[in-house]
Amino acid sequence: MKFKFRYLAAIIVILLIAGVVYRVFFSFPSFPQGPQGPVLVGIVTIKAEKVRIWREFSGMLEATDMAEIRPQVTGRIDTINFEEGSYVNKGDVLFTIDPRLYYAEFKSAEAALNSARSNFKTFQSDLKRSDSLIKEKAISSREFEGKRNGFESASAMLKEAESKYKISELNIEYSKVLAPISGRINRAEVKVGNLVAPNVDIVLATIVADEKLYAEFSVDEQSYVEFLNENKLEDDTKIPVKIQLTGEEKPSREAVLKSFDNEISPTNGTVRARAELDNKDGKLLSGLFVKVFLGNAKKANQILITEKAIGTDLDKKFVYVVNKENKVEYREIKLGGYSDGLRIVKSGLADGERIVVNGNQSVRPGVEVKAEEPTIQK
Repeated sequence: MKFKFRYLAAIIVILLIAGVVYRVFFSFPSFPQGPQGPVLVGIVTIKAEKVRIWREFSGMLEATDMAEIRPQVTGRIDTINFEEGSYVNKGDVLFTIDPRLYYAEFKSAEAALNSARSNFKTFQSDLKRSDSLIKEKAISSREFEGKRNGFESASAMLKEAESKYKISELNIEYSKVLAPISGRINRAEVKVGNLVAPNVDIVLATIVADEKLYAEFSVDEQSYVEFLNENKLEDDTKIPVKIQLTGEEKPSREAVLKSFDNEISPTNGTVRARAELDNKDGKLLSGLFVKVFLGNAKKANQILITEKAIGTDLDKKFVYVVNKENKVEYREIKLGGYSDGLRIVKSGLADGERIVVNGNQSVRPGVEVKAEEPTIQK
């Protein structure tokens, strides 16, 4: 009985396998064994062009000048003389601090100064007269020394009175808080009636100069060295810089390279750089993130290709080159910066070679290809 059961089970398994084989070979359509003829792809012929090399860096806009407004005397705020976010000029009165105490101190210092001046003149006259008398031996040396000491004391008292008078003048002047620079001012951080003092860490307001801005960015060591090697320039040659704002498809503003720092950071291997740009329309604000494009001063012949043609193989970059037999070859390349939206090839391609720029996913090394139509890179 067991033998018959095993026999039937074996027959059933054989029939199932036969059914699967039948469906595979007779029910499903057959798959092509490979491309029938050349694969249609986009092909361009590489031609060296005289272009400017651009390198891209991330940066941030910063004010060329900024001033935190702090009180220099103690007192209550009498008036606030600006509107939040307005433009102020250097020397404008921004705040007034109650000056009554300082006017009283000024009057007292003025009186003390007048007294000290009168006292000084008296001792000066006595010393002059004593100088004549000592020569005639009409007074003793001890008496003469007393006159001279009195004069020196009066002179010291006069200098002290002059100093206090000057301080009282300054305190009255400081009761009017002036704008130290021209620029756009933020909100007042105090209100009328608030007590302020110079020894308290309080900022009354902040002014940011915004007619010009700095674009601060960091350049990696390799790019910095390459840039120096490519730009052996005359003193009057300017380095072109372009600024691209967040959301823009291409740079919209030009800038001027101002400086590189004098050392490479040992922490991240970069050198800080600064470019200056105009902001006469006032649309840009300090703190905005931007892309900074740093260009060579002189143009040079370069091989340019579109990003669409570039493939990635682990840490390598490559393109598919079409040889004379119209077959695809794998070619490793090394890339440089950018120029007008195209990527510069530092090595791996030569002028006149053809590369695949469209349909890269459809080909492999050794596959025969054919240009589907005339193709341009951009």
